[in-house]
Amino acid sequence: MSDFKLLIIGGGLSAINAYQLSLRYNIRPLIIDDNVISASHVAAGMLNPLTGRNLSKTWLCDNVFPFAHSYYKSCENFYGNKFLYSLPIYHLFRDEAEENDIYAKSADPNYRHLISTDSELRNSLPAYLKENSKGAFFRQGGFIDINNLLNQAKQHAKNNCNYLNESFNWNDLKLLNGKVEYKGKDYNAILDCTGIKVSDNPYFSKLPVMSNKGEILGLKGKLSGHSDYLYHKKIFIFKHPDGLLRVGSTYSNTDKSTQNTQAAVDFLIEKANAIMPDNYIISKHWNGFRPTTPDRRPIVGQHPKHKNLFILNGMGSKGATLSPFFAFQLIRDMLYKSPVNELVKPNRFF
Repeated sequence: MSDFKLLIIGGGLSAINAYQLSLRYNIRPLIIDDNVISASHVAAGMLNPLTGRNLSKTWLCDNVFPFAHSYYKSCENFYGNKFLYSLPIYHLFRDEAEENDIYAKSADPNYRHLISTDSELRNSLPAYLKENSKGAFFRQGGFIDINNLLNQAKQHAKNNCNYLNESFNWNDLKLLNGKVEYKGKDYNAILDCTGIKVSDNPYFSKLPVMSNKGEILGLKGKLSGHSDYLYHKKIFIFKHPDGLLRVGSTYSNTDKSTQNTQAAVDFLIEKANAIMPDNYIISKHWNGFRPTTPDRRPIVGQHPKHKNLFILNGMGSKGATLSPFFAFQLIRDMLYKSPVNELVKPNRFF
């Protein structure tokens, strides 16, 4: 173990990924977490390489997806538990124009490693979808059982005296030359992974991190017997290890309430029926607030003035894929001055 001590503030996926990668680099991490339910606790953990209305490759796709798959497998080996569920995504075409576009992309060298129109894959679809839908299969898809990973990592941190369950008080923080002091103890660096609570941090309070509310349902239905694919058409459906179908998600920049909404239920059930008609039974309903930014890029890196203060935030709806990659870049920046991607540095907002 090195002498480098890192104070990690937060308990969501970004904080846990930073903790995990700190261990890989023999850093001595301490997590301070108020254990309040965050977006990570209710996130579906989707891995989807093609996103947006035009189904373009997600940003940095060819870098972040191989890294994410490798990283989560290493977490499985470390904890002896399963977190990564690699599944083909069966995307149902919206219309003929999208069908033509996807078939064209399947022949494009930049896309063909991600798209399959293999008839063999169709043969194992549920009978209704095989007979009544047109679609293509996206590779490198799947989902992460985020709650399981969070629980395993936090228990490991507790067992090794690397975890404090308490609220962080920014007034007790002292940023000194070459070190960080908090409640009388010294650290080499502090990392803010607080999501939408970053506004509580006086050093990063002006960052334009916005909350985007998402709601997800846990359903029982016919697709509960089919765990071989992740189904997608405007929303996603897949079978979670808890036995329920995850169906989501909604997106709202205006709804700031912490309540579940009937509007979300109506929307998600309607879209679920467009994929597979069924008399769905609602067992669970969750909501959370994703941290997003105006330019849809994360905020990762060193404070422009305080060189021992770092941030890992703003992953939006793509935290399962972006967070490991940028946590890795950030840890290497702390240790070796290996710079993070210029497009995500916080100084773009200062």
